[in-house]
Amino acid sequence: MVFWICLLFSVISAFLASRREFPQIWVAAFNLIISVYISVGVTASLGKSFPTAFENQIAHMAMFIGAGVLVFILMQFFAKSFILHGIRLTLPVNFTRFANIILGFIMGYILGGWILFAVFMSPLQCVPAVKKMCKNSAMVHSFESPILFACSLCDSASVQNNSDEFKNAISWIDNSSQLGKESQVKAIEEKSDK
Repeated sequence: MVFWICLLFSVISAFLASRREFPQIWVAAFNLIISVYISVGVTASLGKSFPTAFENQIAHMAMFIGAGVLVFILMQFFAKSFILHGIRLTLPVNFTRFANIILGFIMGYILGGWILFAVFMSPLQCVPAVKKMCKNSAMVHSFESPILFACSLCDSASVQNNSDEFKNAISWIDNSSQLGKESQVKAIEEKSDK
């Protein structure tokens, strides 16, 4: 199910990207990958530094989504203002369309996995449809693969080797949001017993 949702995001993103100019799509893909990388790093770092502030799922989800969206918006603003402003790149039409489709597909895959991971971290995972989608641990870990893909792309361009660090960070985010879910369920059960 997760694969099909990510595939749907990928196809829609590839279709939308095919209608844009290549520099815009390249910059958007770069910014998306960096945003996912930073959202994972910031969420894990702040969550480990301030564990009492991140005891519930909403705080995890807000930090994860907030960091990613904020970084993406800022990077897009600066890219459009300074990098893309006035650039005219003449490339063959077939190359541009093919490259845009490939980059759009990758962007959709990463964005779909990032959104599904955020939904899985949220209280929405208690909704029956989401619970049905997340019924086994293999499916839950498939949310992580697009995020790990984005982090590994950033890591391959970095001088540092952080691949294990980001795998541990994603696992920590996943596990701590589950602990938050369990504590929220216990609190709801205690209230209903009274």
